[in-house]
Amino acid sequence: MLDRTDPTLVSHVMAEHNELFRRLTDLRTRFTASAAPAPAVIAATVADLAELRRHLATHFAREEEGGLLEESVARLPRLAAAAGGVLRQHPGLLGRLDALVARLAAGKAGAWTEGAADFEAFAAAIHDHERAENAVFQEGHVEDLDLDD
Repeated sequence: MLDRTDPTLVSHVMAEHNELFRRLTDLRTRFTASAAPAPAVIAATVADLAELRRHLATHFAREEEGGLLEESVARLPRLAAAAGGVLRQHPGLLGRLDALVARLAAGKAGAWTEGAADFEAFAAAIHDHERAENAVFQEGHVEDLDLDD
């Protein structure tokens, strides 16, 4: 038996992940570029964070509707707990972005510095989330070549 994953689906997921990491890198650059940015930079950052939130909500919704995680569990049902754990992280990750947008939009003293720290913590959390997601996918899609039959 040779059981292969749909390469189109894998390519689509990889493209989404690459887009996510590009957005994170762009935002990280903006946060590190200035300790006291102009109001226009703050407004652009808030807009980009809100767009990142929309992007992630769409990405997460697709994951929750099925796809590689669901396929992984179908192949190896023992991955259900790990896949469920990944999916349960979605609301918390979106909530962190909501809080960050609200903090920056409020424009209080120290919001940018605190927002930069919050963004780094969020970026670390999303990287951990993606690593966990990839681990489930990779374990669930190891090809069985039936070499021992």
